[in-house]
Amino acid sequence: VVVTSGGLGPTHDDVTLAGIAAAFGRPVGLHPEVVRLWCKVLKLPNDPEKMTQGQRRLCEAPLGADVIEHPQGFPIVRMANVLALPGPPVHFTRCFDWLCGALPELCPGAQMGRGP
Repeated sequence: VVVTSGGLGPTHDDVTLAGIAAAFGRPVGLHPEVVRLWCKVLKLPNDPEKMTQGQRRLCEAPLGADVIEHPQGFPIVRMANVLALPGPPVHFTRCFDWLCGALPELCPGAQMGRGP
């Protein structure tokens, strides 16, 4: 399992999800589940047509990706064995700590370890 941090936001330099999509040969677009979760957490308009460009970009993910809902509502995007978590330290820590406990259920056979 590969866990990424950050690069999921609405600015031009947030390219993590685009990189994950490219690695798996998938397009990036508005992901209905990401839209649903961010609308709930951030109180965004439920209609993407009423969102700002930045809000729509925040709701993009590789099409075909799974979305895991963190108990606080944050979307965790999963494409095969790659999990993309929010970058702000407080959100990343909450998601990562929860993910460590949920990993056996979410990714059967996965083992926790640290990279080099």
